[in-house]
Amino acid sequence: MLVFILPGLNPHLNENTAASVQNVFSDARHVIIPSEEVTAAILNETLAREFGPWFMTLYAGDSV
Repeated sequence: MLVFILPGLNPHLNENTAASVQNVFSDARHVIIPSEEVTAAILNETLAREFGPWFMTLYAGDSV
């Protein structure tokens, strides 16, 4: 599964969310989006190369 993590207010929130995802979905690959300005480009580029049927989008700071 592919998991996109949208930007949050504090950089450590990205890593907290990534760790939460790995705890639940150990085989998931996460992509941290660094800023809102590049979100669409990164989503489109990553999904164009992805062959899996599932992805999830979370905000930095979310827990699974």
